[in-house]
Amino acid sequence: MTKTDKKLVKLNKSAGKTPRYDLLLENDVGEFWAHDVKCVATIRDFLEMLGDQQPSFCENRSVNAVLTTWNHIAQGMKIQIDMDINPPQEIHATLLELDFLLGNFIQRGLNECVWIPREQRVFRVSVGQDKTNLLIDIEFSLVSVKPAAYLYNNIFARLRRDYEAGLAEAIVYEHGGKYKYEEKNNIGHVSMKFKY
Repeated sequence: MTKTDKKLVKLNKSAGKTPRYDLLLENDVGEFWAHDVKCVATIRDFLEMLGDQQPSFCENRSVNAVLTTWNHIAQGMKIQIDMDINPPQEIHATLLELDFLLGNFIQRGLNECVWIPREQRVFRVSVGQDKTNLLIDIEFSLVSVKPAAYLYNNIFARLRRDYEAGLAEAIVYEHGGKYKYEEKNNIGHVSMKFKY
């Protein structure tokens, strides 16, 4: 077990069953978030490269930045994502938090859909709002018969994926919201709701 793993276990024990976002922020932010800060830097670099040519999914710059980047990656993988995007113009969540909430689950969906024939894929991303809450809903196909390469690749990805899902849940709870993830009939579905 690495030094970072030991710290994470200690933090999770002190926070109870669900990792507390505020504890994660107070303890070694750089160490826990270094990879994801690089992701946000990549998002910013990518948007600068696109310049005025970047597609606009919505008027919220942070949501648009995350979706533009991941949609570009999906297009490169020849995966179509159906998007219904109508977030509020102002959101309290940071770009880093939104990349955790949107980007990590879009990435998971891409990792699953790449193994599924195009005509059988389901991949929907919805970002909306009600009177006081930001609503995020992501649905994607799951691989039912897993080829050896999928199993090999996902053994190493599973620990990080579980950690990321736990942190996404903690971010939503920190904003006073609700988080739910379920798998049913070979479809993964995550819904998140929190005050904007």
